[in-house]
Amino acid sequence: MTILTANNTKVTIDGQPIPGLRSISYKTIRNRQDVPEIGTNERIGVVFGRWKITGTIIVNSVSELLNKHMEDDSRFQIVITMIVPPVSADGQPTTKSLTFDECHLDDREFSLDAHGYAITTYTFTSTKLREK
Repeated sequence: MTILTANNTKVTIDGQPIPGLRSISYKTIRNRQDVPEIGTNERIGVVFGRWKITGTIIVNSVSELLNKHMEDDSRFQIVITMIVPPVSADGQPTTKSLTFDECHLDDREFSLDAHGYAITTYTFTSTKLREK
């Protein structure tokens, strides 16, 4: 089992770090259709379609970089680079990267709590996810 930690992780958008990043999460959903058997309530198979990739980025206060992408309806790339223990035999850290290609922002949600703490949640979609 590999344990990944946030303090050994770097997240960038188009090569730029995200100031105030609190968290990033994503999920992949595979389009699936059941093939029903005629005359019964059972299925005889499953047909799989495309992958849908969605995610959220939560930042302290607001992100000027993400706001600009939202205003311009422009696409961007997110790269998450994680150091994966253990360190390789030559002493160099082993890394794993996730690259989200052709991302677009779908919405933005701002909240301010009773203690005066502000966060913004950005929801994105991606055309492709590459793991390396």
